[in-house]
Amino acid sequence: MGMVRVHIGFDDTDSPRGGCTTYVAALIIERLHKLGARFTDYPNLVR
Repeated sequence: MGMVRVHIGFDDTDSPRGGCTTYVAALIIERLHKLGARFTDYPNLVR
């Protein structure tokens, strides 16, 4: 099977327990990388 391109977007993940959207994005990127995901470009942070 060939590579599948996936676009992920999320917004407003702030919570009382901590973890702003930027931090959550960094955790997701790190996890995807460990799972073997290949990124075709740098992740974008759009405000």
